[in-house]
Amino acid sequence: MTDFDAPQQRADLDYIVREARREWIGMSTLVPIALDAVSADASLDEQARALAELTGLLIGHGVVPGDLTAGPDSFVPWPGTRDERAERLAGAVRDLGRLPVTGEVAWFTTP
Repeated sequence: MTDFDAPQQRADLDYIVREARREWIGMSTLVPIALDAVSADASLDEQARALAELTGLLIGHGVVPGDLTAGPDSFVPWPGTRDERAERLAGAVRDLGRLPVTGEVAWFTTP
């Protein structure tokens, strides 16, 4: 069970939203916040679900996941609903077999 309503997690969420308005945010910023919201002995699947929940919260605040490309549109938002994008992230973490670092899985920004 995640706890993104705790004061520190709310402050962290607000920080990510502010930063995403200025620049791209990588996974290394999100992972510690998700880990703080689950128990210390959480499985990778539980950690992936926490990241997915955090992704859903960020999408609700206008921050979207996507990919960086070398093309003219350097940020390409992931298509789909909030839940589809959150599940895509959780699936990518499970496929990776570990928690991602910046440059892996997704970037986050405001369009």
